[in-house]
Amino acid sequence: MLRYIFKSLYKNDVIVEERKKRPIWLALIFLFLGLGIYTIPQIVSSLNAQGAQIMTKSQNYELDKGLVLFAQDKFDAVIDEKGKLDVKDQRLLDTYTNKKPISYYVDNYMENENSKPVTATFLNVYYYEKDPLENKEARNEFSTWINDNILVKNDKGELLTAPKSYMVLTKSYFTISVYSPISDDVNSKSVGTFTGLYDKLKRTNLKDLCATDDQGVFSQKLTYDNLVSFLNKSYESTKIKSMWLNLALTLGMNLVMVIIGSLVIFLFLRGKTSRYKGVSYYDSIKIASTMVFSPTIIATIISLFFPLYNFAFIAAYICRVMWLVTKSKNIESAAPVYKART
Repeated sequence: MLRYIFKSLYKNDVIVEERKKRPIWLALIFLFLGLGIYTIPQIVSSLNAQGAQIMTKSQNYELDKGLVLFAQDKFDAVIDEKGKLDVKDQRLLDTYTNKKPISYYVDNYMENENSKPVTATFLNVYYYEKDPLENKEARNEFSTWINDNILVKNDKGELLTAPKSYMVLTKSYFTISVYSPISDDVNSKSVGTFTGLYDKLKRTNLKDLCATDDQGVFSQKLTYDNLVSFLNKSYESTKIKSMWLNLALTLGMNLVMVIIGSLVIFLFLRGKTSRYKGVSYYDSIKIASTMVFSPTIIATIISLFFPLYNFAFIAAYICRVMWLVTKSKNIESAAPVYKART
């Protein structure tokens, strides 16, 4: 058994020739163990994803400065035990009733040494008093509200003013869209979006995002760290859901690839030129499943350095199946027969 397991990693002939001797459960172990190992890079990458990346990356279009200024205003808004935002601060409430944001900007902003001083809007903050997650109608209503009050579009859906980075606090989550702080182009596109949930932030008051040092003096570094923690926690649930969804899609795609491989093996190994005889589709399933393990090992190593989660395995598996099909041809039966002239 150990000899077979070892040789099956690199010798297709062993798998085909001993297909009748080996039980189906052994092939399924090869299949699911291999596909399970292959998910490791994807799981690691998903768990390492950070919600605060939208703010911490080098090209963040001054979003970090805008959020720090937002934290300094110490808005009284508490996330309750149900994960809902209870806003008590009138300044935030007014942004919904008056349809005007709390804007964080600076005058005489210079993008670089050679640029002219301009006014740069780092962040516009809005409060939306309804819960967009209640139902489909609520989500559509929220999208309409954004288009009417933030992006300011005409009847044709065209932007009337150049959009700036904005954050909308709703009852159940908040969303951030990042734009250039100085662009006057009405057709400028968002360079980043982020949505954070409140479910991991229960009993958090937004005014506590602003931090002071031991002397009671405002600390930009500590406030920045609080914002990083806030964004990361708000992304935890979304991160886990995305991970499971991506794993399901990847496993489903790879299982389909194995089924296709079993059909290819069945058709070619039953051909007239095949040197293998009596290969049933049941045998093909065992062969195709057993052949999975070594391609997944190769694909896992590749994926650790190049995150091509879906295609690394597919490419490696196709190569092994085609190698088996190519070598299955009976050279003697396929050779031309030469007859002497009489």
